[in-house]
Formats: sequence, structure tokens, C-alpha cells
Amino acid sequence: MPSRGERLGGVPDGYGNFLRQKNLAPAKQQPCLVRCVRGFLLFARRRTGYGFEQTLDLFLAEVGGRVGVKPWQI
Repeated sequence: MPSRGERLGGVPDGYGNFLRQKNLAPAKQQPCLVRCVRGFLLFARRRTGYGFEQTLDLFLAEVGGRVGVKPWQI
């Protein structure tokens, strides 16, 4: 069974490599950013028929509705 990263075509891993190579975020924050991108991509796969902005708004609304999520985390 392919891992989530494989099913997403390696995009999250490529994003993680990009963050590291360009030093765009502190090393300790990079795994969280990669998880967020992975989560968005998996969410977007279940939401066909929407544009990027609409999908992003739906994703942020879902994340914001999770127990324990603070506004700054969205």
C-alpha cells in the first residue's frame, strides 16, 4: 500500500526539500509546514468542483473548527 506521500506524487517531500534548500523556515517548523501542505492536498482531493481559493477557504474553516486549534494556527 502506498504511503500518503506517494499517493500525493511526492509533493509534500518536495516541499520539505524546498524549505530546507532555501532555508525558508526554521528546521523545527518545517515538519509542521509539510504536514499542513499534505493535509490540504488530501482535503482538496475530496473537494472536486471548487477553485483553489474556495478549497482553501473550506480547508481553513475545517481546521479552525477542530478542537484545540487557536486562531494563530490557522
